[in-house]
Amino acid sequence: MLPLYKELQGENGKPVLEKICRTFVGDADQLKRKALQQFALSEALGGDAQVYKTQWHFVTGMGIPHPIENGLIWHPTLGVPYLPGAAVKGIVRTWLETWGGDDDTQKQKERLLMLFGSDDKDPRNQQADNQAGGLIFFDALPVSSVRLGIDVMTPHMGDWYAEGNKIADIRKESNKIPADWHDPVPVKYLVVKEAKFLFSVAPRHKECNGEVCGVMSALKDALDSLGAGAKTAVGYGLMTVDAQETQHLSDNKYTENKQQEQQRKSQAGQEARMKESLSELAFKFYKKCQEADWEQNKDAFCRDFNGPAGKDWLEILKQTRDLDLLEQIVFLLEQHFVGIMDNPDKTQGRRAKPVYKDWIREVAKQLINL
Repeated sequence: MLPLYKELQGENGKPVLEKICRTFVGDADQLKRKALQQFALSEALGGDAQVYKTQWHFVTGMGIPHPIENGLIWHPTLGVPYLPGAAVKGIVRTWLETWGGDDDTQKQKERLLMLFGSDDKDPRNQQADNQAGGLIFFDALPVSSVRLGIDVMTPHMGDWYAEGNKIADIRKESNKIPADWHDPVPVKYLVVKEAKFLFSVAPRHKECNGEVCGVMSALKDALDSLGAGAKTAVGYGLMTVDAQETQHLSDNKYTENKQQEQQRKSQAGQEARMKESLSELAFKFYKKCQEADWEQNKDAFCRDFNGPAGKDWLEILKQTRDLDLLEQIVFLLEQHFVGIMDNPDKTQGRRAKPVYKDWIREVAKQLINL
């Protein structure tokens, strides 16, 4: 088997990275749903959220291990590049310390301590113990699918940077000298070429409610002037506000909340009707069925009914002979194993192989005998 790096390079030197970058990454529906949840949460906490779009390339996590040497941070569940909340916090702090500070050094330290949990990044210069910061910085997540691209860096003097301080004889180790005759070494790596990120900040304490607006303003200035992520010195990571996308999220948030509320009311009404029409025991089973998702999830039903849970309910049914309970269990069997109640021992094929597994056939037979 070829090493993963070789596989990424492709056959005959044709890079596979180019194929990766032809499509957008990330499920658009999942990203939108996550963005709406984060938008609503930050607002519920008294915070603010804003969408920013990249102006050029963006990359973060280049130092992490990766098959092609230069890493890129990927969200563990959404499968898209993102900017961790700690990095967002660092961007805002750097801006406030450098350009948005107070002339009074002591007041500046007190504000940094309140917002970020420490009055100085260097522990040796801290005047107060570390504490939880007064603001919550959420991960900056894409609100839609992300377009990837490829960029190239060409280091010229790798040996000099790696072992330049160990040169014993210049004449024998000329490859370690920083000179202009060294050939560049092209290194390709993935970058985010086009994306829109949702940045959210919320107060941890009521005392910091009034700080959110100022911090969001500092974040806007920092992203517009400094950028986020790695290689900002060459123009990476610059972002500007996308007011239209922010408004779109805000509008959809209220629509989704309304739909969720209607769904909750519908479920509550359905539950009330079931409670009136079912026996107390059958209603208890109905609640368990909803909780375990037995009606919609066949795997969950088989796992539980082929175990202690199913045996317990069948034993209760034998003892009580509750018709409502019997009807519900039969419905579930027919839902997932069509026709089993008519003929549990049904076979198929020339070898007369049973259609249903032994355990579910036994369950069906017990119900028929009742």
